[in-house]
This record gives sequence, structure tokens and C-alpha cells, in this order.
Amino acid sequence: TPYNSVFDWKYFYRSINLCNTVLAYAKDALNTDPTFTESELLAYEAEALTIRALLYFYLVRSFRDVPLMLDAVTSDQINFFTGKSTENEILNQILSDLSIAEKNAVETYNNNDFDKGRVTKHTVRALQADIYLWKNEYDSCITACDKIINSKKFGLVPGNQWFEDIFFKGNSNEGIFELQFYNGKTNPYYGFFHPTQGSKYFLCSYIITSLYDNNDVRGDSATYWTENYPVVYKYLGTSTTSKSYRSTSNCYAHWIFYRYADILLMKAEALNEKGEGQQAANIIKRIQNRAMGGDTLIDAEDKDAMRERILLERQRELAYEGKRWYDVLRNTRRDYPAHKKIMFDMIESYATGDIVESMKNKVNDPNSLFFPIYYKEIESNKSLEQNPYYK
Repeated sequence: TPYNSVFDWKYFYRSINLCNTVLAYAKDALNTDPTFTESELLAYEAEALTIRALLYFYLVRSFRDVPLMLDAVTSDQINFFTGKSTENEILNQILSDLSIAEKNAVETYNNNDFDKGRVTKHTVRALQADIYLWKNEYDSCITACDKIINSKKFGLVPGNQWFEDIFFKGNSNEGIFELQFYNGKTNPYYGFFHPTQGSKYFLCSYIITSLYDNNDVRGDSATYWTENYPVVYKYLGTSTTSKSYRSTSNCYAHWIFYRYADILLMKAEALNEKGEGQQAANIIKRIQNRAMGGDTLIDAEDKDAMRERILLERQRELAYEGKRWYDVLRNTRRDYPAHKKIMFDMIESYATGDIVESMKNKVNDPNSLFFPIYYKEIESNKSLEQNPYYK
């Protein structure tokens, strides 16, 4: 409901305003600091544009139409009570921003931690690919993916190092953009996942245990660990063999926004939607072989079956990385209502009893696929209208 504080977007807009402030005042530093170069200025602006674009992309996928704030709010003289811009207006704006960012962002900082934790050209391209896939612009998505693939700067880590390199150590060869936690700055979400220390806000459904076969390196003791009940082990664990948790003082697991496997799977989805199912199947097989998991590929010429197969592989590979809901939503919206079954299947997997039909009836209204605007935003900003389903 609109009264649930989980829908409060203030921290997104606070971060957006920080980006806007950098963009508004960065040029002043160029005029006052003789050691600050034009190329450095452009690179910093590229970082701000990319982070702002990422924030807006989350907002659009969650709420659809939202206020588009491009100017820094630095005093109460500036009107920040604006109405909504449409989804397409916002996506077009951030794609335009990312075109500038791609041109001006650095290729490398010559430091692996910086290359993974700060914006590079490859960060920009990963976000472009994601946005183009959301917009069903498949050729543009593939082009962005291929720029990353053809750079030869990334690869799939070996299957037997999947957990340790990507999640325990972080900043692996597979990582493209990771939120860094280190040197006393621990991951604030640790308590959300831990079964005894914290809120247990995010625990696994038992469905996770049926996704992987026994040989899949991403299954038990990697993505999840079943003790009394399955928990999210990706961010808690220290080893696939000892089955132990990080301590509260050592919970440095990164939050990964984009990694190479995600790029490959985005390309596979775009290829399949273009009718190039066999190329998509080849990518799925590559991901599957790395994971050492056995599975029979569906007929590559059956676009609907391949679509479900790609979604399944994304669910296995990227579980608990903030992808699943947006994956299901993206595919459900595509040619809506033709693919409602994707959302229905998810509902039937997780819900039970009378709630199943209730949730299906809700999904019959496409406006229900987006979140309500938090009631305090509606109260404070008279230019805002509540999202249609929640009026």
C-alpha cells in the first residue's frame, strides 16, 4: 500500500541531487584549481551522469512515471515540488546522458578496485544494455553488450572459483560495477540476510533449493545454504566447504550491479527476441557449462520456450542480486498481455491458497505491476498524482 515506507524514494532523490550538484559546480573547480584538467572534469561528470541514470532506471522500473530532476537543489528558493515525467521521457534523457558519459568516462583507472568500484566506459555500456533491453531495442542492447565482450577485459571466472572470487573476495575478472565495502565500511545489508544477527529481512524461499542440480557450483553452499532453513549465503559465507558466516566486523561482501555473466545473458535475451534462438542457446550453454550444472536445452527455435529458459538461467546465476523481479516484469510487459503467463508462473511458485487467484487478478491490470508512491510524497508535493492502480 502507499503507507508502506519501503516505497519511500527520498534516498534515491537525495543521491540524484548529489549528482546534480556535482554537475552544477564541477566546472567551478576547473576555473579555480590549475591542477584540475579538462579530461578529469569530463570523467567526473561522466560518473555523475551514470550514477544519476542508474538511480532513475531503478525508479522507472519500480514506479514507472516519476519526477525528473536535472538541476541541483541548493536552497529553498528552488522548486523541487514537480510533477511526473513519463517513463519514455526519463529513459530518453538518461540514454542521452549515457551517450555523453560513454564518450568521457575513463577506460581504466589502472587500479582494479577503482575499475570495479567506479564508473568506467564499461559501466556505462552495461547500463545502456540494460535500458535498451527494457525498451525492447534489441540491436542496441546487443551492440552495448558486444562492446564489453569485445573489449576482452572481462571473462567468466572458473566454476570452482565462482563463489570465492565473485562474492567472497569481490572485484573478480567478472565484475563490471560493484559497490565496495572495505576498511571498516561494512555491508549494511548483512543483518538483512543473517538468520540470527539482524532483522532476517531477506531469507530464501525453499524454491531456491529446487533450482540447481547437485553438481551445480551455484547451488547449496554458494547461492544459499540450508541449515534449519535456506539462507542467502552469497553475502554471508566464507567458504563453500566450511559453511561458515562472515563476522559482523568482516562483512565486506560487495553489492554487484553488473557482472560479465549478466551481460552475456542480456545478449542472449535480445538475440532470442530477434529470432536468433540458436545463438542465445549457445550463450546459455556457456553459462551452464561454467556452473557445471546439467540441463537439457529447450528447442532453440521455440522463442517462448527459450525465453523461459533464459529467465531460468538468469534466476540461477543472478539469484539475490536484485535482478529477478525486474527480469520477470520486463518479460511480462513485453507485448502485454501476451506474456502474462511469466508472472502467473512466478505467483504459482511462491504463493498458496486463495492468494494465488487474488494476485493473478491483480496482474490483469498492468498498472498493478508498478509500486505505489509513498503517501508522504503525495501529501508534501501537490503536483504528484498517485499511481493509477492505487488511487
